[in-house]
Amino acid sequence: AAEMRGLCAASGLDLGDVIVCNAVFEAAAACTSAVATLPDGTIVHGRNLDYPEVYMRAAVCAVRFVRRGEEGREATAYDATVLLPCVGA
Repeated sequence: AAEMRGLCAASGLDLGDVIVCNAVFEAAAACTSAVATLPDGTIVHGRNLDYPEVYMRAAVCAVRFVRRGEEGREATAYDATVLLPCVGA
């Protein structure tokens, strides 16, 4: 729930819309995903998104996830392509 509220705060989306989108995604998703750890410790996540192109162009964006490190400095945790407004997608 906190992730959904954060998404709404950052994007201006309505919380109800985000909840409905996530429910539909969970009920209808037929996507395949895989996660692997490389020998150097890098985590790799891949997913195919089996949705029509017109939807994908409107709902997919590139994001950068950051975390606050030691001494309060922000550092990039990872970059990703995500399906909005789904959390954990």
